[in-house]
Amino acid sequence: MIFRCLKLLLNFVVFNIFHYILIINSTIINVNNEDDLINGFNNNLEDILTINIKNTNLKITNDSIIDNINKTTLKKIIINGVSKEDSILILDNSINKLIFNNENIKEIHINKLTIYGFLDFVKYQEVILENVVLYGRLNFNNYKESNKLIDISNFQYYDKLNIKTNNCIDLYGNVIINNSYFYGNPSCSDSLLSFKGENINNLQINNSYFDGAYSNNCVSISNSSKSHISSSLFEKGGSFKNGGGAIRVIKSNFYIEDCKFNDNFSIYDGGIFYVLDSYSFIAQNIEAYNSTALEKGSLIYMNSSENIKTTGYIINAVQTNSGNINKKIKGGSLIASVEGYSSLYIENFYGNELNAGNGVGAFNLNYHSSIELKNIELNGVSGSSSGGLLLTSKNEEKDSFFKVYNGTFTDFNQFSKETSSSLIMTSNNINIILENFIYTKGGNTIEIKNSIIENCYSEYGSDFIICESFNDIDKCELTINNTTFRFIEGLKAFIKINNGDVIINDSMFSDLYSCYFSSYCIPNVSYKEITFDIGVNANMNINNSILSILFAARSTSLITINNSDISNHFVTESIIYIDKNLYFDGHYIINNCNFNENISYYGCILNIQNLDSSGSSVEFNNSTFSKNYSMYNGGVIYSKVKSLYLYISFNNCIFDDNSCHYQGFISYSLSKSDEPFFSNIDELRKIENAFATPPVNLRFISNSLNSVSLLSGESLQNDIKFNLIDDYNNYYYSPIDVVFLSIETNDPFNTALIGQNLSYCTNNICHIPPVKIVGNPGFYNLIIRIHGSEEINKFDEVLFNFDLIINPCNDSRYINNDIENIGFKSCYLPECIPNCNSGVCVNKNVCDCSKTSFKGPENLVLKSVKMCILEYLLHHLSFTLVFGPIVLKTYRIYRIIHENVKQNKIYLILYFLIAFHIFMLILWVSLKKIKIDLAYTNNLKEYKKCIYPNSKIISVLFNLILIFIGWILTYATRNAYKNYKERMNVPIYTYIVIMGLIYFLGLEKEINVFMLNIFKSIGAIIEIVITVYYIFITKFYTMYINHINEKGNTSKSSFCPGYRYCANCEPERVEHVQSFNIFKRELIPSIWVIPASIQIEVKNLRGTQRKSVIENSQQYYACQSANNEHSVRPFSKDIICL
Repeated sequence: MIFRCLKLLLNFVVFNIFHYILIINSTIINVNNEDDLINGFNNNLEDILTINIKNTNLKITNDSIIDNINKTTLKKIIINGVSKEDSILILDNSINKLIFNNENIKEIHINKLTIYGFLDFVKYQEVILENVVLYGRLNFNNYKESNKLIDISNFQYYDKLNIKTNNCIDLYGNVIINNSYFYGNPSCSDSLLSFKGENINNLQINNSYFDGAYSNNCVSISNSSKSHISSSLFEKGGSFKNGGGAIRVIKSNFYIEDCKFNDNFSIYDGGIFYVLDSYSFIAQNIEAYNSTALEKGSLIYMNSSENIKTTGYIINAVQTNSGNINKKIKGGSLIASVEGYSSLYIENFYGNELNAGNGVGAFNLNYHSSIELKNIELNGVSGSSSGGLLLTSKNEEKDSFFKVYNGTFTDFNQFSKETSSSLIMTSNNINIILENFIYTKGGNTIEIKNSIIENCYSEYGSDFIICESFNDIDKCELTINNTTFRFIEGLKAFIKINNGDVIINDSMFSDLYSCYFSSYCIPNVSYKEITFDIGVNANMNINNSILSILFAARSTSLITINNSDISNHFVTESIIYIDKNLYFDGHYIINNCNFNENISYYGCILNIQNLDSSGSSVEFNNSTFSKNYSMYNGGVIYSKVKSLYLYISFNNCIFDDNSCHYQGFISYSLSKSDEPFFSNIDELRKIENAFATPPVNLRFISNSLNSVSLLSGESLQNDIKFNLIDDYNNYYYSPIDVVFLSIETNDPFNTALIGQNLSYCTNNICHIPPVKIVGNPGFYNLIIRIHGSEEINKFDEVLFNFDLIINPCNDSRYINNDIENIGFKSCYLPECIPNCNSGVCVNKNVCDCSKTSFKGPENLVLKSVKMCILEYLLHHLSFTLVFGPIVLKTYRIYRIIHENVKQNKIYLILYFLIAFHIFMLILWVSLKKIKIDLAYTNNLKEYKKCIYPNSKIISVLFNLILIFIGWILTYATRNAYKNYKERMNVPIYTYIVIMGLIYFLGLEKEINVFMLNIFKSIGAIIEIVITVYYIFITKFYTMYINHINEKGNTSKSSFCPGYRYCANCEPERVEHVQSFNIFKRELIPSIWVIPASIQIEVKNLRGTQRKSVIENSQQYYACQSANNEHSVRPFSKDIICL
């Protein structure tokens, strides 16, 4: 720091000395307008031209103002203002540029000035911008001049021209930037500031600010001999070309320190740093907030070729809140992606809230790349793609490695449904030394030591450490020393290894949960709950550790546990689970261990489901089992295997206060002879309920029967009860374990069982099922078979029998017949359901009614509820569809006489009539009001009849109201012409009389049902015949007569050709103006004969009036007769003159 201050002081002294010497041959111009500036340029003959811009807004309109300067003498231009606020230069020419294109002018100094426009430095050797505000664009061409210098200090840059370009600012030569501000613009498609060092030039940026406006990469550096950035802030950088949201470094030496990065973004690689084939990269004291790359490396992306092999260092860095954007993150590697032949060393790093979105992982490496981490702490890392949350590596070469020293990792959340890891997932050929979980395939050496790993989560369940090798050469080697794992959820297996060795020393495993017990994980029932899954040809050795885990050793594998505690663990299966069918049949040796306060469902420590003679073995030596608890059977051991003593042994072990909810505080085995080997078995059997077995015998309850005596055809009673007894002569009690029983006899040739012969036991009390026994009289044995459920508690069948006596049948009291049709007679009393009323029951549902007045069933009418519904529907709908249209037609004639009515409204009324009856029917059906009841004819024959609710009277009244309305309308239209009226009096009177008789006869309970049905049928026929006659037949007859008469009166048609006239059609004379009330054209009731050219007033259907002479009217036609009279005719060829 002292050296830097001395260097700056020396530069200042030298600069002022030379400035004093050169000022001697200089011209000073005070400029107030453009003319002053032009005159000063034209009249200058000195080497140095100093332009002082006073307190003014100087507007320049000349495009070539700089080119007019004397090119042979001028070497340096100095443009000074009073201050940035007071001296303003406005470039208002056609190209808005101030172009420095004079190759003789080597130095350009601009100071204390605000500029609007484009500064374009084409040819230059030294440019100094100090205390300048630029609203526009700044460009430096790559002029081939050695030792170029650009010095920018206290500079503010706002790109306001909105001219499309690649980079806002292009820099060449040696560049120094101090205390400056740069603001980007979307019109620049790539970088806000681009520096090209040509492998000889340097870039230095200090105490500056860069804002990429979410559109520009802040700084792009390429081919720089040396680049140094310090104490600067980079915000809102956005890379949409290449990578590097904030800084892009290509083939350069780069050093950055004491800088902050906020809200930077790249759609490709490198949310902040993009480093490609660079010779060195060092970042120190870095803070990064909310910076994300959609591909890889939200903090840094590194890639280098074999010729360069970039080595990068990040020291003292903080990264928070990466990945929290509304875009899909493809790759992940939220901190660093290291590829090719690159190496990255990170020390003293803190990361928090790193969300990979659809990607995964904090770090990524491939090929020959390596990552080394020291003193790292990561909190809240999440991802949802295949890979590891800490590391994902692919296509590694043998010299690649990933190392972590002194790392703390908390709140890791894996949401991937694919094969993934909660921490590290690699493919092959990588050496890993770290303190978090790993997924590897191939020969690997994994060492985890002096670490704390906690708060890791997986949403869909993943293995924590996987090491799989498929040959003896590349065996997996996993070593865990002095490491703590706790609060890890969503596990399939914590360690899964094949063909390798695991050594764990002085470590602790606590609060490890599978998906079954994790609120963060979606359970997957396709895998068992396992913590250590030691596969084929693998060995595990655990020493001096604290464990809260499960073990599953595969065949040919061995787990050895020495001097360790396995305590305070809840498991669904057992700490050691053995099942040959699932290939969990390895070997265990456990020495000097303590098993304390563990809880499970069956067999808290050891659960043996299935094994064979060549299968698993478990040896416990000098171990203590204390306060372990099972929620069902077997506090310590639960077994479904015979001869367990051949495979399981407990040598010099202590059992203290172990328990279970039901039976076997220590052991639950198939029998005494099938228990494990206990060196102190005699002592342990003195503990109450220490050992238990499934039931091996039955014991009758004291107050129950112990033999059965019955008649053939009778059922067993429930008063035969007994208890289940195990091999220790204790009551067997296990409500959750289903115990079935079946019943049979010892002589199936003389006896048979009818009905359900299976039952089960509840609360240790077994009941004989109420099965019916038929057979020949005699003495037999009743056999009971007891067996466990196939899925839960299978054990050998238990046979138990007791006496069964079938007594002879007393024929004087009972009936003795083969009613079951199985060859054995049943002895029974007659029984009739329902009862025979006043008759006598003589057999099974057979009544003797010979001494009663009842004759038995009558099949005249067979009805059901559906038939009743159909009867109501057909009756009322038929009435509505016949009488409804007739009444509506009469109503329409009535309205035509008085006022017009639309036809669709008539249809709506008809629809309402139909809907009313359907609604009533739906209401009755939904409320179950329509019923079937038994009734009797007058000769006491039984039949079924429909019983409708009392609200049926509403439907009848509704029909009568419809008829009454029709009668009123008929009366109201009595004066209408008869051809437009219906002769409804007789049909209506007939309907009322018949319906009234049917209704009141239906209320009479003593009426003959046959006669009632005959009356209903004849009444319906009479009703139909009368209605058809008066509505249709009479009309058809009238039409026929009119047709005959029309043929006889064809001569009258000469009055009006095309018209048909009827007989007895007398004209009505009209001698004066008269108002005619016309229905419709086709409903004119007669012919009016009026004098020629008489004016009449016609009122149409809608009430409007018009006066006209009846000649060639649109609605009426005037036909002239032989005596020069006019008859008014409707203009229609289809009219029938009536």
